[in-house]
Amino acid sequence: MAHLFRHTNCFALACALLPAFAAPMAEGPAAGSAESAHAAHGGAHAREYSVINLAPLQAAGLLNERGEVAMAMTETLGVDNAVTTYRFFDGRRIRDHGTFAGQSLDLVDLNDNGMVVGRISSQAQPFNPRAFTWAAARGWRILPSPAEAGANAVNNLNWTVGWTGEAASASRAVLWTNGGARITLGPPAPQRSEASAINLFGFTVGSVFGADGTSRAMLWSPLGGALDLGMIEGGTGAAATHINTRGEVAGSAGRQTQSLGFYWSRERGMVPITADNIFRTLSVVDLNELGDVAGNTLISDGQGFFAPYVWSLGAGYRQLPLAGAPSGNLYGLNNRRELVGDLQLSIQDRADRRAALWNGAAGPVDLNTRLVRAPAALVLDTARAINDRGEILADSNAGLVLLRPGRTGTPAPVLGPITGIPRYTQIARGSTLDLAAAFVDSSIDESHTATASVNDGCPQSAPSVREVRGAGEVNLRHTFCRAGPVTIRIRVRDRAGNASEVALSRSVREPNPGTQP
Repeated sequence: MAHLFRHTNCFALACALLPAFAAPMAEGPAAGSAESAHAAHGGAHAREYSVINLAPLQAAGLLNERGEVAMAMTETLGVDNAVTTYRFFDGRRIRDHGTFAGQSLDLVDLNDNGMVVGRISSQAQPFNPRAFTWAAARGWRILPSPAEAGANAVNNLNWTVGWTGEAASASRAVLWTNGGARITLGPPAPQRSEASAINLFGFTVGSVFGADGTSRAMLWSPLGGALDLGMIEGGTGAAATHINTRGEVAGSAGRQTQSLGFYWSRERGMVPITADNIFRTLSVVDLNELGDVAGNTLISDGQGFFAPYVWSLGAGYRQLPLAGAPSGNLYGLNNRRELVGDLQLSIQDRADRRAALWNGAAGPVDLNTRLVRAPAALVLDTARAINDRGEILADSNAGLVLLRPGRTGTPAPVLGPITGIPRYTQIARGSTLDLAAAFVDSSIDESHTATASVNDGCPQSAPSVREVRGAGEVNLRHTFCRAGPVTIRIRVRDRAGNASEVALSRSVREPNPGTQP
């Protein structure tokens, strides 16, 4: 790969790293191995999953290879009044690590050391973010920059890449070392540049934007060498967004009015990713260590329907089956060639979705059918990420959850959603509603207690618990006496103190004149 540095000096460290681009990966099954063959023949389809409650409301989450999850949960308390809580799951228990009022917290990457990177900004000044890192051992740290900045990715050396604003010019692609030193990547850009991803060896990809706004996909070495990855035939721009340990790159490329995908390697250069040579608009969402690219293809401009796909040099473009659903999306891919996302079941109701797993080009499997001792009414609507251990981060109607392969999750009980209020329904002030949440425990010998709260300042009643052999239901009757946003919380605890919580946010309105609440 000497051509990478044909315009730069090839220093000892960078040259020593170059052979790793072509080396086989130690992690994940190799193509053609017994492990990959097992996955290809449906081994994942028979897998069962235990559910772990992570965040009681909808939350943005990140999953690493150790099964740790970083999450940011935002709760609306009133007009222009929201609070974000940062939580971290270490594989055993969840801890809160800060509450942010009047600030937006954007989590973008989590490495296998438990370091989180992202952006934080004031809600009053959303276009002036600062880049940050967080780790349990050293807490929050704002990364140095002359002006606004954003972090986009972190590798397992704790090197972070992103962009910084410059006092007298546009933003620049940068790398921050584990010690916090800031290194500008590549030569000054005509307009701006941004780093999007970094691999274990410090090779970074991103984009450089010209004076006309056209972007070029770039690869930067750890010592500052820069390589323009080129353009697809007839292309109008490119942006590199993913890089694996072998140095393969994936991203998006423009052609006329459409957005395509691309794959790049030192042997093949830039290869367009297209849907059977039909240049439909498609996106790239992931790249694994085997060189597989996953994403979504727009299949209906008018309705906004998508079809998930997987692409590789050997097999080309393969659209994944939707099992009769009109649309579906991918969000994650691992090194076992398992892919996760969702299926849209209804043309009329865009929110009618189910979390899905594809094993290579086979599937899909509705993950709701693979749950062990799931509480009543729990529905997984979107699978967001999957690691090589097969753990899946998913959105549900009970908040953010982790699916762990096997019949044992954590000792904490598992809660389903709060029921008793129809979806999309506002509550009339003065209404009295009977609310409930089902729960199950991995131990049939456990017994449980529950607490509940409604943050509307109205009189509160104690919840009741009914259970048999570790499974039961919490019931709560409440009269909503004030209008405005309201959050209902139910918490269930076992005898050892292990607890899980579920919440529901709704709006209480004034009753219509002349009607009963």
